Amino acid sequence: MENIHPMVIHFTIALFLVAVLFEILGKLMSKADLRIAGHWNLLLAFFSAGVSVITGLQAESVVPHSGQVHEMLEKHENMGFVILIIIFLMNVYNLFLKKRLNPKLESLYFALAIAGVIAISVGSYLGGEMVYRYGVGVQEIVTEEESGGH
Repeated sequence: MENIHPMVIHFTIALFLVAVLFEILGKLMSKADLRIAGHWNLLLAFFSAGVSVITGLQAESVVPHSGQVHEMLEKHENMGFVILIIIFLMNVYNLFLKKRLNPKLESLYFALAIAGVIAISVGSYLGGEMVYRYGVGVQEIVTEEESGGH
């Protein structure tokens, strides 16, 4: 199991997107419970994002890839760091700054959340392109002719 990045990254994506959804719904519906659920998802997304970045860096060193894909891989890696930083900043706001700052600054928090959704979308697209278009990290399939039978 030299490349577990594909198995862990989906937790980060799901936890972050659900956190943003709960935050937005909680704000629009004035439901504190939804906001609390969003905060917990966001906290879990931070730890998951850390694991995703670590496993992504590890995968980069063990998964063969061509020079053509390397630039895409670097962009994907940069998106991972951007996402980790956004999730970190959102957690800092929730845990330490929310009650101390002017409530009008909450719009910056939601702008950061939307930036995070965009960054996760771009990073996911790049990761998908590398796997499904270029076959990065995908074991070559042996055809029946090559295997001499079944």
